[in-house]
Amino acid sequence: MSMLAIDVDHFKRVNDEFGHLTGDEVLREMGARLRETARAGDVVARIGGEEFEILAPDTGPEGARILAQRVQDAFRGKPFASLGGTRVVSISISIGIASAEARNDQITATLIARADEALYVAKRNGRDRSQMWESGLRAFDGALPGRRSVEIGSITIPPAE
Repeated sequence: MSMLAIDVDHFKRVNDEFGHLTGDEVLREMGARLRETARAGDVVARIGGEEFEILAPDTGPEGARILAQRVQDAFRGKPFASLGGTRVVSISISIGIASAEARNDQITATLIARADEALYVAKRNGRDRSQMWESGLRAFDGALPGRRSVEIGSITIPPAE
């Protein structure tokens, strides 16, 4: 099973230059483009803001890389009708990829966390790219997202277990 975490690079520019209503149209168009690019049996979901995920059952790492490349190709240099079909604003995406054997019902949560971490690495490394999660990959100074302690004044609150 594989998971692709997809985020629009610099989406704030779309809202700032064209307005939030147009930004909403771009998001709808993105969702349609992702559904058209995904394979039968894949699950495409918008998880918030300009973030999407594709759950790809029966897909190993190589198949996930191929799917990520197809998704990238569906966006690179392609105009958006909601932007008047112009290329004034280049819309690129970053993708985090994670794959694992589905041995228990916790695999989805594991894949989401790993794909999200790989996504942050893709963004940190220049955006408009895909990054496969691998053991030892760290996006946040040795800590996984959501696992960092929080300091409030002189009190340190450890991460929840």
